[in-house]
Amino acid sequence: MKGGSIFEDRKTAFALFLCFMLIIVYAEYLAQDQRIITPEAQQSQQLDSQAAPARADQAAAGSSTSQSTPTLSQTDSDLVDQSTPALEEYQEASSLQIRSALYNVQLSTLGGRFTNYELLNYKKELSVEEPLDLVSVRSGDPLPPRLISGTRNDDRIVYQVEGISEEFKRPDGSWFVPAGKTLRVQLVGTHSDGTEFRKKYIFEGSSFLFDIEASLSNAPNDGAPLTLEWPAYQAEENLQDKYDPVVYSLLKSNDKVEHVPIQEGESDLPTRQEGHWISLGDKYFMASLVNRAESESTGLSVRSEDSVYAIRLEGGVTEGAFKVYVGPKKYSVLEKIGYQLERNVNLGWFSFLALPLLMLVNLFYGWIGNYGLAIILLTLTIKLFFLPLTSKGFRSMKQLQDLQPEVKALRERVKDPTQLNQELMGLYKKRGVNPLGGCLPIVIQIPVFFGLYNALLYATELRHSPFALWVTDLSSPEKLYLAGIGVPVMLLLMGASMFLQQYFTPSAMEPAQRKIMLLFPVIFTVMFMIFPFPSGLVLYWLVNNLISIVQQVYLRTERKATPLMATLLASGLIFALGYVIVQFPLIHQ
Repeated sequence: MKGGSIFEDRKTAFALFLCFMLIIVYAEYLAQDQRIITPEAQQSQQLDSQAAPARADQAAAGSSTSQSTPTLSQTDSDLVDQSTPALEEYQEASSLQIRSALYNVQLSTLGGRFTNYELLNYKKELSVEEPLDLVSVRSGDPLPPRLISGTRNDDRIVYQVEGISEEFKRPDGSWFVPAGKTLRVQLVGTHSDGTEFRKKYIFEGSSFLFDIEASLSNAPNDGAPLTLEWPAYQAEENLQDKYDPVVYSLLKSNDKVEHVPIQEGESDLPTRQEGHWISLGDKYFMASLVNRAESESTGLSVRSEDSVYAIRLEGGVTEGAFKVYVGPKKYSVLEKIGYQLERNVNLGWFSFLALPLLMLVNLFYGWIGNYGLAIILLTLTIKLFFLPLTSKGFRSMKQLQDLQPEVKALRERVKDPTQLNQELMGLYKKRGVNPLGGCLPIVIQIPVFFGLYNALLYATELRHSPFALWVTDLSSPEKLYLAGIGVPVMLLLMGASMFLQQYFTPSAMEPAQRKIMLLFPVIFTVMFMIFPFPSGLVLYWLVNNLISIVQQVYLRTERKATPLMATLLASGLIFALGYVIVQFPLIHQ
């Protein structure tokens, strides 16, 4: 490479752009195979590993805690009640139907378990009206929530309803909990060894968070903690899904959060740890077991057996007070609940940017009622914010392009690379040109892109949220079916806009180099077709490119309109176009 040439064209800028694109692909398709651990959690793991020999000595000495607490690889083969009821047995037993504006719960008296927990405002699939059920089991798997004490559990205990708030009972026999009200259900049952189990549910009408108060009577004094478990069956396709991995998260006693994707056949996940809560779920929904004593920590663990993964939270020896959250991973909802549950939403390294951007999207949605338009409005806001940097970078690239005749003459005259580099830097200084001026604005905007990428990728709000026409789910890749063939129209438009943006960008490249650079938008478009992004991200990128093209055209032709006026005009036209197409009926395919 000739000395100094790195400053004369957009190679540096493009190299940076290519780098962060490769990082995105790595994070999306490769990093999911590894544990997602915060730096603080990594340090905590190192401390845990240093303490492992001490724990091993305790186990060898017969520590009652280590004997009675389950690890992830442990199964229930050592429990007295080895015969788990079939799903049909739970369903055939007498049950209570509990409703609110948020959920529908079927509580079976066999085991005091949920045969279903439906989220009424979330559909199972976009094309059906069936609500999403967060109870995921096969026949023969234990239903949640499960109580365990040493070698006994309440799988086959037939509970009696000792008390329930009759004021909420409906004529159809169900119970409806109004917003702001509380429904208490007291269950009592006896284990085959004579141990009496008490299980009290406290449901809130306006929250996905409920309480479970449990206690034992006449139980053998074996020192085992009363443990609450939430089991969930994970199909093979769920465990292999790179876009929506199954993850368990825990808030440890040192206030650090750890997020661990569960992969098929994984057997080396952490054993019992001290902490405040533990959660299991996918990108959008979760079940979380929370220690009700917020200032204290307790034992957390995960059990796995035959595609069933169960999170566990320990209570006391004869009683336990737990909180359970079963619902969406919606940051604003979790933040209001407390217990730091919002930290289940993993927005990555740039969460400090992702959170404000997500709040802006929700703010704009509250104004206009369409998340597609909210993303457009957010994109326009970001472009206006970075307009001074964009204008400065564009002028720097234009100045470099104007200097090319002198640069070419200098290259022909000076053959020594070191001397050529010095001469070039002297020329740039003399003309007041910053050779990195076109790159710095791009570098500064990269963290914002990552923040927005994570905000849109993990926002539960975008799940099944329509934009317009054929884009009926902003959380999924878009396709318009023409003659039975799915065509990613918006993605192709994004690729075309990338090409035009590259074409209108000033460049100091030679014609042959420039032709090669114009091929990269085509390569990126093909790559995104192979590894598709959610349509919400594609929409952001398309709008961003369109605004950039308008800015470059006005700055390049030196029209009378200022860059701010040009950006405002283009933003208004793009938003108006989006608003118009939103008025057309959605195309359900």
